[in-house]
Amino acid sequence: MTSRSLTTAAVGVAIGLAAALLLLNPRTTYITWGVGVDVQTGVPSLDPLTIHSKDQVHWETATTKLLYIETEDKIFSTSVLQSNTKRYRVRCSANVCDSGALLTSLPSMPPNGYKYWQGLADPLSPNNPTWYDGHIIIIKP
Repeated sequence: MTSRSLTTAAVGVAIGLAAALLLLNPRTTYITWGVGVDVQTGVPSLDPLTIHSKDQVHWETATTKLLYIETEDKIFSTSVLQSNTKRYRVRCSANVCDSGALLTSLPSMPPNGYKYWQGLADPLSPNNPTWYDGHIIIIKP
């Protein structure tokens, strides 16, 4: 075999391995979920959120308020239990929150999905958010 043939074969093997890895290990999808606030009532949207097991969620709001997202069950690996609400808060900064990866071993999903809460707080009073419940995360394989 010539060195050109060996190089061609090596490139073919590398491309084949890369394709196999992509098929076996699908990329993480980042879902951006707007927290829309009704202008008249000031209440965030209550639409259910459906994600897949490899997805991560990025919540954001166009308001000037601080945003907090908390789940009743620990389903995201980086969420932290809050002593005051007894819920698990994802990483939040200003008006955005990021879920991080789902746990590899999730608690059983309730029949209607996992419940999460959206909190909006005035930046001058960050420890006093108004909470809105009824939000559901449905996880599909």
